[in-house]
Amino acid sequence: MNKYIAIVYNTTSYVYKFRINLIKEIKKLGYRVIVISPKDGYVDKLKEEGIEHHHINISQYGMIKWDPILGQLLKTIFYV
Repeated sequence: MNKYIAIVYNTTSYVYKFRINLIKEIKKLGYRVIVISPKDGYVDKLKEEGIEHHHINISQYGMIKWDPILGQLLKTIFYV
């Protein structure tokens, strides 16, 4: 059985700067880690580390509506 962990955040730069070590440790435990966030300059850095990234179109600023985002997130997860 495949084990997956999805990390969802509103900026890829945050995930890379503050969660990269956590992601590496999770991968060592045998999980497939998928980062779901807007594409920015840090996506290539994640890919260099062997971490899978999927784009989700959410705002990096201010308030967000969850209904469209939840639908987008579910589509992303189920098409992986």
